Amino acid sequence: MEINKILCGDCVEILKKYPDKAFDLCITDIPFNVNRKYGEYKDSLNEEEYYQKCVEWFTAIKRVSKRTIIKIPTKYSFIVLSAFSKTLGYLWTIIQHSPNATSHGAFKLHLFTQYLVSKGEGKTPKTDFFINTKNNLKTSHPAEMPVYPIMKLLEWFSEPNALILDPFLGSGTTAEACLRTNRNFVGIELNEEYVEMAKKRIKSYLEQRKVFDFFERE
Repeated sequence: MEINKILCGDCVEILKKYPDKAFDLCITDIPFNVNRKYGEYKDSLNEEEYYQKCVEWFTAIKRVSKRTIIKIPTKYSFIVLSAFSKTLGYLWTIIQHSPNATSHGAFKLHLFTQYLVSKGEGKTPKTDFFINTKNNLKTSHPAEMPVYPIMKLLEWFSEPNALILDPFLGSGTTAEACLRTNRNFVGIELNEEYVEMAKKRIKSYLEQRKVFDFFERE
């Protein structure tokens, strides 16, 4: 199996090529169904269509990954949680403090981002979780995740050299986080523009690391 690769295509179809439990962990940020521009994907389904799409995604992920962590949307959290619990089995929620996020109401609930963690195999820390971070975005992707929270999730729920899946790679945050924490990855992205964006991001990071490593050896 090739690792540290970014693949372009529909994740459900691509994941059919992988054996059961091929990945130690899946971390991803699914489309939020809020009419964002993701290229070919229609991000404006009705509630039943979105629920069925989530079930399809999570069922495909469950077969190939030992555990799954997803970022949960604010608007359709009840749909995502229902599909997540049905297919993957809900274990707990992680809270991330996001002071730079976009406001979603008078009570500023945007200050908190939630990640759902499924039941499964692998590393399970015996602690409560709260991530405090600012969004230092690196690309023009409409829903880019900051890299630091993903690094923390990788450290908490996987071991070094683990194989990580992100079937909605977007701008490549999970791939970069894997490289920064000594994990391997396979990223899948439907949109060709975002695939190229992610590849450029990873190339840039690797070039910076080479320079840093060179001066470390001096």
